[in-house]
Amino acid sequence: MPSLEDIKGFCQSMRIALEPGLSRDEHGLPISAGACLHAAVWLASSLNRFSMARAVVCGGGDGIAGARDVHGTLRGHYWIVATLHDGTVVIIDITADQFGHPPVRVIDLSESHHLYVAGEQAIVDEAVRAMAQHLGVNEHLQTP
Repeated sequence: MPSLEDIKGFCQSMRIALEPGLSRDEHGLPISAGACLHAAVWLASSLNRFSMARAVVCGGGDGIAGARDVHGTLRGHYWIVATLHDGTVVIIDITADQFGHPPVRVIDLSESHHLYVAGEQAIVDEAVRAMAQHLGVNEHLQTP
């Protein structure tokens, strides 16, 4: 049964694996903007497939849902809500750097209510289904 530290390590590895496919800035650093849906679907599918956690993609936009950047502005975004085997529920975001945060964030759900604001799940699920089909990972996705 994977621990929280195991999950964090796995998420760091997933981020490293994602980076070769990202654009680069003028300094050669990866730019994750626009990759959050791909990354969230891929990560959720992997966590579920390997029975590391029960992971669901969440997200939102339109100024009423999403993730807060380092200045507190709500931005459209996708992330994971994962329930670990011990019952711990965490937010996982492997593209958080687009908002000025460290690239990988794993935050206890109870501490994240002001940082990540989920939008209408039916709309998120529709985007997730389309991306999962494109990536070929439909069978490993969960719904809330």
